Amino acid sequence: MLFMRFYPVVASASLATPNWAEGLTAITSVVTAVAVVFAVQQVVLHNRQTHRDFESMYLQRFWEVDDRKSEALCSPEEFRAINIEASHHAYLNLSNDQVSLRRLGRITDGTWRFWEEEIYAFCDSATYRTLIENDMGRNYRHLLALLNHHATDQGPRYDLRNQYDPLTWGRAKRWRNGL
Repeated sequence: MLFMRFYPVVASASLATPNWAEGLTAITSVVTAVAVVFAVQQVVLHNRQTHRDFESMYLQRFWEVDDRKSEALCSPEEFRAINIEASHHAYLNLSNDQVSLRRLGRITDGTWRFWEEEIYAFCDSATYRTLIENDMGRNYRHLLALLNHHATDQGPRYDLRNQYDPLTWGRAKRWRNGL
């Protein structure tokens, strides 16, 4: 206040901002907002791509397990049963890993819908059920949770309306993490 009493012209001139400065501030604010939205979108897209790369690795692992099963069927008679059982356990381990990874938020929603149906279709057969039950939940507890989710009074069956999702995140967190 004291400064304004002695130098009123200088004080009023320095406090007033020109119109072009207000316009520049508004433009800068808009550009900053657009840049922030763009940056957030890029982070989400990067997360989504990272998930796709990770899922691709598991798809490759599935084909390796499938190839191992084909090789087991062509192996000599004395080793065939052992090789087939080993390939079944490899598939069960893969499936259990997939369910576990979904629970941790590493598998996207679209991929999970497909994987869940396929995992259930494979593992609901008598051969796989026997291996899982003999394991008694030691190695395949995540997979067992998926199979038990679809069990009904009429026995196990898959129902698209009653999908199992071990991931408990809300929509915002799923979107932010690229799922």
